[in-house]
Amino acid sequence: MRRSCAAPGACSRRAISLAPGGGGRRTGARAPFVLRPGRVEGLTRLEQTGDPRPSEEVPSSRARTPAPPPGPPDPLASCRRRPVSAPRPGGLGGEALVDLVQLLAEPEVDPTRSLERGVALAVRHLVPDGWASVTEVTGPRSAPSTPAASGDVALRADLLQYDLGEGPCLAAARDEPEVGVDDLPSEARYPRWAPRAAAELGIASSLSLRLRAGERVVGALNLYAPRPRSFDDGRAAAARAFAAHLAVALRWARTNEQLHRALETRGLIGQAQGLLMERFGIDAGRAFDVLNRVSQDSNTRLVDVALRLVETRRTPGA
Repeated sequence: MRRSCAAPGACSRRAISLAPGGGGRRTGARAPFVLRPGRVEGLTRLEQTGDPRPSEEVPSSRARTPAPPPGPPDPLASCRRRPVSAPRPGGLGGEALVDLVQLLAEPEVDPTRSLERGVALAVRHLVPDGWASVTEVTGPRSAPSTPAASGDVALRADLLQYDLGEGPCLAAARDEPEVGVDDLPSEARYPRWAPRAAAELGIASSLSLRLRAGERVVGALNLYAPRPRSFDDGRAAAARAFAAHLAVALRWARTNEQLHRALETRGLIGQAQGLLMERFGIDAGRAFDVLNRVSQDSNTRLVDVALRLVETRRTPGA
């Protein structure tokens, strides 16, 4: 028995045998296949004609669209294919990077506050059992200072170096980008500072790294540990990355401080101009000329002349 086509132009694919013992299984060869529009590509010769010869010999009734010419190379292709690698041993962990990003994204107006936050993060992620500080230098011949320290031990270690004129933090801030001391009691480079820091403060090893703001050296990040040889290659690499981020945060804080000072100065000068304009009936340009002339004649900064006028309400030069 053969299943007939339900509509003109259609046909069945197989013959069905109902012979005894057949169990109703489908038997027999494929019925001739009638091609319809849009069914040429992707069909083998056997599907099209029942001929088992290779399909390459069957001409297509529709020409293949030629492949588009290759475009310019994608410079990010290698990055997209590159698998994400795990952090290297000793590098900054994810939590440390998050804290540093927050430090950079939320710069303080007061640079000292930024340094205090950075020092606290340095202790947390680099020397959990030790201490940290920042040595700051404002110029080649300026005296060093410690605007931020994690505790009394770090502060005293820095001050002792300033008093004696030797030590790793001074060397990092002035001469070398990185100075490590593996064992303070046996350190020969700093014969006066190292034994005293070990005996009086309990410091056994240290690492100081230079802080740079662009081309200018602004100081050093100092790490102190109670155990010798605490700064292996992995921890030193993490400290370098941390110092680089801290230097950027310090630079942004300094920039914010300068901008706020400029705004305050501009506001004071504007108030002084307003007082002169109201008192003498002059315009803003003439009022500024009066302030500038008093500043030059008295060898006083313009902002100080304006501040004196705003506070005392007394006419400059009177």
